Amino acid sequence: MWSLESERLDIRQLRFSDAPFILELLNTDGWLKHIGDRGVKTIKNAEGYISSGPQEGYKKIGHGLMLLVEKYSNQKVGICGLLQRDYLDHPDIGYALLPAFEKRGYVSEACRSIIAWHKEHGEIDSVCAIVNHDNERSIKLLIHLDFIFTKVINRDGQSINLYQYDL
Repeated sequence: MWSLESERLDIRQLRFSDAPFILELLNTDGWLKHIGDRGVKTIKNAEGYISSGPQEGYKKIGHGLMLLVEKYSNQKVGICGLLQRDYLDHPDIGYALLPAFEKRGYVSEACRSIIAWHKEHGEIDSVCAIVNHDNERSIKLLIHLDFIFTKVINRDGQSINLYQYDL
């Protein structure tokens, strides 16, 4: 199990003991609005999400969503990591925070650390990001991280902005 750290965050792989946190995060208004309902309504569902999503990614492709833990408080604040979607040419970065930890720069810090780690280890040459056209905060974040808008893609009848960052 690998981990890394940034100035204010410990970033580690998700474990089953993180299921209560995942249950809370996946049912926040922001997650439901911008990412979508994943049907995670119980601890058992959250364990299934961890197993079939992040942990499966760690095994199959060497990356996935990671837990973000605030160093000074040891509180779990969010997730961030690389995903490999079948409809994208490159891994894409995903992220979400509990509302109480938004607007502190944690996502930017985590994205930079995760991208730098993958760049250093030579695993990937480009990272994508997908975002709904109405998610202004996420779009501003991606631009701040030097992602460049490339095109609009249609997925499940929905138009999604695709951004790319070349390592």
